[in-house]
Amino acid sequence: MPPKTGPNRLFFELGVPAGADGEAEIGPLVSLGATRTNSGDGDGDGLLMLDPDGNEFRVRRTR
Repeated sequence: MPPKTGPNRLFFELGVPAGADGEAEIGPLVSLGATRTNSGDGDGDGLLMLDPDGNEFRVRRTR
């Protein structure tokens, strides 16, 4: 696959309900091939991840 050269054309944010176990919500995504990145969103309530094709998406707690 060629390296990423620009921003995604479409960016998904998946919401985890407040009070839910975030790790339990992320586990199924990882089992489907998603990977965690080292990048957070700065305010501590989100996790930037990559799908199997390298497209970015964020898992964030809803408020």
